Amino acid sequence: MKKSIGFSSEADIDNRIASIEFQLCTESVPLKEEKKLLAEIQQLKKNRSKVSHMQQMEQNLSTVDPTMSMKEQKDAINEEMNRYRDEKRKIQDQMTELSEARKQQLGPIEEIQNQRSAVSDELKAKIEERNKFRDEFRQKEREYNQYLAEQRRVRQEKYAAEKAERQKEYDLRRKQREAEKLDDQPYVAEITLIEQTMKFCQGLVQSKVEDKLDEKKEVSHENVDGCEILLRKEDREEEFYFAPLKGKKDKNKKKGAGETKAAKITHNAETFRLFDQLKLDAPLSTDQVPGLLEKLTEQLADYQAKVKEWEEKREDMKKAILEGLSEIEEKKAVRDAEENAEEKEEKEEKEEEG
Repeated sequence: MKKSIGFSSEADIDNRIASIEFQLCTESVPLKEEKKLLAEIQQLKKNRSKVSHMQQMEQNLSTVDPTMSMKEQKDAINEEMNRYRDEKRKIQDQMTELSEARKQQLGPIEEIQNQRSAVSDELKAKIEERNKFRDEFRQKEREYNQYLAEQRRVRQEKYAAEKAERQKEYDLRRKQREAEKLDDQPYVAEITLIEQTMKFCQGLVQSKVEDKLDEKKEVSHENVDGCEILLRKEDREEEFYFAPLKGKKDKNKKKGAGETKAAKITHNAETFRLFDQLKLDAPLSTDQVPGLLEKLTEQLADYQAKVKEWEEKREDMKKAILEGLSEIEEKKAVRDAEENAEEKEEKEEKEEEG
C-alpha cells in the first residue's frame, strides 16, 4: 500500500502539492504538462486520507504482541471491548442522570411548550379563518368592481348615445344654417357695385351733354310802340327768300359747333378704389365712359347669369344638405357657400379699409 501511495506521511503529500502549485504559479508550463500536474494534485489529495488510514493501521499493529497466539489476542481484544462497554454504560448512566436533572430544572418549560403548541394551533385556526374572510372579501371586491365596471359601461353607453344625439342635433342645426346661407344671394355686393358705378358713369355723360346742349327757348317780347324787334341770328334765314351764302369763317364756326370736346373727369381715392375692385381703369375723360359702360354691362350680365344658375341649383343644394341625399353634393354646397361667404367678407373688409 505504501508503494502504491508513494508517501509515508501527510506532510510529504502537502509539500508535494505545494511545490506543484508553486511551479504552476511561477513557471510557464505547456498545457499537456499542466493537465498532468493538476491530475497529480487531485490524486495526492485522494491518497492523503489513505496515508492517515495506513498510519492508524500501523499503530494498531504495533500494540499487538507478535509472540501471542491467536486465542490470546482474541481474549485480549474481548477484554478491551468489555472495558469499553463498561465505560459506555457509565456514560449512559451519567446521561440519564443529567437528563433527569434537566427535566427537574426545566419543569415549567414543558408546560410552556404545551401552551405554546396550543397557541400555535389556535393561531393556525385564526390564520385559516382570516384567509377565509380575506377570500370572501376579495370575492365581494371583485363582484363590486364588476358592478362598478358595469355601471361605468352603462354610463359610457348613455353618454355615447347622448353625445351621438347632440352631434345629430348639431349636424341638423349646421345643415339648417348652411341651407339658410343659401337664401342669401351671393353676388349682391358685386351687382350693387356695378349698378352704382354704371349710374355714376351715366351721370357723368348726361351732365356734360346737358352743359353742351342749350335748349332753345322762346323769348316773349311785348311790342313797344315805335320799336322793331330783330330775330335771332339763327332764325333770320326764314326771312330771306334766298339765304345769303356763308363764307369760310362761317363754315369753320359751324364745323366747330358740331363737334363736342371731351371733358376731364376728376376722381378721388374712393372712386379709384371702387374701380379697382371691379378690376377696371377709372375713366379720365368723358370719351372713355361709353367703353367702360360696355364692360360694366358685360360684368353685370355675367353676375346675373351666375345668380340665375344659383337660383336654379339653390333648392337642390338645400335638399341635399337637409336630407343628406348626397354627401358629395353637400360638401360641394357647403364649400360653395363658404367660398361665397369668404368673398363677401373680403369685400366688406376692403370696403371698411377704404
